[in-house]
Amino acid sequence: PEAARALESAVQAVPNDAGLHFNLALLRQQAGAMEKAAASFERALALAPDLAEAHRQLGSVKAALGQDEAAEAPLKRALALRPGDAEARFNLAALAQASGRLDEAARQYQALLGSHPEHVDGLNNLGVVWRRLERPEAAVPCFEQALRLRPDYLEVRVNLGVALIALGRFDEAAEAQREAIRRDPTLPEAHLHLGNALKEAGRLEAAAAAYNNALTQRADYAEAHLNLGIVRALQQSAGAAIESFDAALRIDPANAEAQFNRALQLVLEGRYAEGWEAYESRWQTIDSLPRDLPLPRWDGRALAGHPILVLGEQGPGDLVMFASCLPELLADAGPATLNADPRLVTLLARSFPELSVRGVNYAAPVEPPAAGADCVVAIGSLPRLYRRDEESFKRMPERYLEPDAQAVARWRECFAALGPGPKIGISWRGGATHTERRLRVMSLADWAPLLRLPGVQFVNLQYGDCREELAALRAQLALTVHDWDDADPSNDLDGFAAQVDALDGVLSVANTTVHFAGSLGKPVWTLVPEAPSWRWQPGRPDCPWYPTMRLIHQGRGEAWSAVLAHAAHTLEANLAALAEPARQQSTRQIMTGGQEMPAPSTEKRQ
Repeated sequence: PEAARALESAVQAVPNDAGLHFNLALLRQQAGAMEKAAASFERALALAPDLAEAHRQLGSVKAALGQDEAAEAPLKRALALRPGDAEARFNLAALAQASGRLDEAARQYQALLGSHPEHVDGLNNLGVVWRRLERPEAAVPCFEQALRLRPDYLEVRVNLGVALIALGRFDEAAEAQREAIRRDPTLPEAHLHLGNALKEAGRLEAAAAAYNNALTQRADYAEAHLNLGIVRALQQSAGAAIESFDAALRIDPANAEAQFNRALQLVLEGRYAEGWEAYESRWQTIDSLPRDLPLPRWDGRALAGHPILVLGEQGPGDLVMFASCLPELLADAGPATLNADPRLVTLLARSFPELSVRGVNYAAPVEPPAAGADCVVAIGSLPRLYRRDEESFKRMPERYLEPDAQAVARWRECFAALGPGPKIGISWRGGATHTERRLRVMSLADWAPLLRLPGVQFVNLQYGDCREELAALRAQLALTVHDWDDADPSNDLDGFAAQVDALDGVLSVANTTVHFAGSLGKPVWTLVPEAPSWRWQPGRPDCPWYPTMRLIHQGRGEAWSAVLAHAAHTLEANLAALAEPARQQSTRQIMTGGQEMPAPSTEKRQ
């Protein structure tokens, strides 16, 4: 304060001295008087326009005031006057990073490191930018170099661990966090991300302990409560999971991830009315749902014939599952238009002829249909209105998808050429995230007990390229799963529906395949992992979404090979009901004389 008073007196005495204004601005900046500091820097620059340091400091002050756009011009001017000014370049990059212009931020940090390769904060921030751009392989070397320069930089060590998780290097990620914890046991972020690494590696008990350690250091750590809830959900402790999500929401009521995960647990427990209300939080968490809509959201009030726009969302399996609500919506609404995955347009238009179906990119801006609509609803919001209790699922039709009849006939000819016996489609992989894949992916060799069933022809329904697996199965185990190279469901979902409909039954891990089989009313056995998703309720052998589906649950700690051995026994017990003459009859009436088919085995796995 004494120095500032002296400089203020000097400025009054010599008002045209740029250096005095600059030094006064520095003092004000150090004292936190940012607006006064900005005025002094601007006065200094009015007197000395080429004072590079004043431009750089003015940019820093403007950024501190939250005036990011105003901060860029003086920083760029500082660089023009002094191209090697590391701090000006760093601050310019940081502005781009903060505003979400990540590509530009990466270019600026790279330029900084080109002239100052040991700029540790630049290395750290570039690593963070690469990680946000989903390039963890580029982020890891940045963090490693920063740590070679400053081994005690714990933020960098934590960031390295996070990037290693994204690369699937879970043991290394956990060790990075443990080293950070050894250096500072009170660092809650390190405990949190240690938990994340352990969770992804499937070490759930250790992950829960790490999250609890994070909460010991910071009791109001919402993210730790959230992730602890996710682990408890994976441990099939729905009540404990909901408690953790509730704790996260008490700290951060707007935490959409906690709201969404809480909703899934409620639905998993069969608390449908409460769960579907909470499921609306997905508008903030699912990228395929737009944030800005041109129409009011339908809140469930009587439509009285008003036209409505339905937004498709999530993956094809989810959309097909939620489509079971469309007949009830169409009975209530006037003209209805559905925005759907382009691969589903033909199939859905044929299945719901009174519905106008448009193929759109989910990420594209939403526009009202040409004929006009009065309101909009996401297809995943329809259960909130039509599936509020167990009884409401009984209104669903057994079959609501209609594939192309000629395509079905062609596939039946193909399958008939394979020889006598039931034709069963199989699929053995699923999941978009690492955790989902860890739970739902198995080796095709594990299917050997099932594939050796006599008198059954097995057909490949696995999406993606699996030719090497099928060839290895033939070469190593002398087992054949029939495959058609041009039948990848990833590209032709209408053709895939026809292929599934021509089969006698389906046995698959819980993936898109079982949704198609269930919506076509085919006998389908779904292999459910020990930590099931919210669609497959633990302990129950049936599925409310699909009357012709039976669930075979993996027991806690049980290997998939044991589950598949049980599935082989289950399928064998149902082969008579899947006999060839029954193909074109209803699943429930496929026995001679209209006798109801025995349901697929409902033995419960413990």
